[in-house]
Amino acid sequence: MRIIAVANQKGGCGKTTTVINLAASLAALGKKVLIIDMDPQGHASIGIGLDTEDIDNTVYEVLHQNSEVSMKDVIISLTPFIDVAPSNIRLSALEHKLSGHEKREDRLAEAIITMNTDYDYILIDTPPSVGILTFNALRACREVIIPIDSSYFGLHGLGKLLETIILINEKLNHTVRIKALATLVDKRTKVSTDVLQEIRKIFKDNTFSSEINLNSKLKEAVGSGKPVLEFDPGCSGAQDYLNLAHEIINEEKSIEVQQLILAIKSLNEKNRHPEIYSPKFVNGGILFTVKAADAKSIKVAGDFNNWTPAEEDIFQRDDKGVWSKIIRLNPGLYQYKLVIDGKWTTDPNNPIKVQSPFGGSNSVLVVK
Repeated sequence: MRIIAVANQKGGCGKTTTVINLAASLAALGKKVLIIDMDPQGHASIGIGLDTEDIDNTVYEVLHQNSEVSMKDVIISLTPFIDVAPSNIRLSALEHKLSGHEKREDRLAEAIITMNTDYDYILIDTPPSVGILTFNALRACREVIIPIDSSYFGLHGLGKLLETIILINEKLNHTVRIKALATLVDKRTKVSTDVLQEIRKIFKDNTFSSEINLNSKLKEAVGSGKPVLEFDPGCSGAQDYLNLAHEIINEEKSIEVQQLILAIKSLNEKNRHPEIYSPKFVNGGILFTVKAADAKSIKVAGDFNNWTPAEEDIFQRDDKGVWSKIIRLNPGLYQYKLVIDGKWTTDPNNPIKVQSPFGGSNSVLVVK
């Protein structure tokens, strides 16, 4: 599950429009999405078709101190692929309500953790300010999309938001990945062209290739309470957000590798304990170790040997019933299974797994 906040303290940059239409585009591509509206204006809720005045339980009821309302209690299902946790003007009182309370910036993260609901994406809309609501969103997410409108004022005021993100990264040990999104692009004007160049100069690789072009249908769609993909699927705005959704989904291979590398490093630290058996880096390659006193033979098969274990892939057993094998692997991401007495199984000591295209799961190993 990816948790992405969409944030910019400047209003009118397409922040809420991005949340609504990115959610709809991801849903159109088969992804399950939850929108969490952290703006007291409730524009993400209204813009996707909800009447926030008639909603009793909102994000505010979830986040205020000593609340007995959970995030699951306020979620409204709009389609089989889109749910919304709505807000309204009551949310503006949250900062006062939480004043002086410890860990007030962690309320949203804690609410998400206790949801126990499966989503592919959670998109968090934030208010046009850097206060407790935006801080909660940044603490809850791992990624931030910063929409920047292609005007001379587009880049103005970003410093405070970036300072907050850096503070969270450095002081609170919570890494947040940022990526800029150019919005309201009109390449017929020199202003748009200049700002686009400046965005890419500042954010470099942390800039989406996709751009959201100026399109009147985007405003009309929000006004009608519908995503543009539903309002006018043939317009350029709908295609722009579909392109963005595709780009975000395609990022996942590299993001997954980064996460797996961190997980493997963490796992390797645990392997300092002699009672833990799992793949770890040693001189000469990767050491696979399994404790299976009753086994007669153990082999390893994976995409590094075309899933066909050879003689050099057979484990050796010591007098304590521990089987081990060192295998040389080039840097890369590998999937594998153990073959214990002819039975194919995931590595019981490696918690990192992915779904196999042939059913079941494969264990995963990252070699740097």
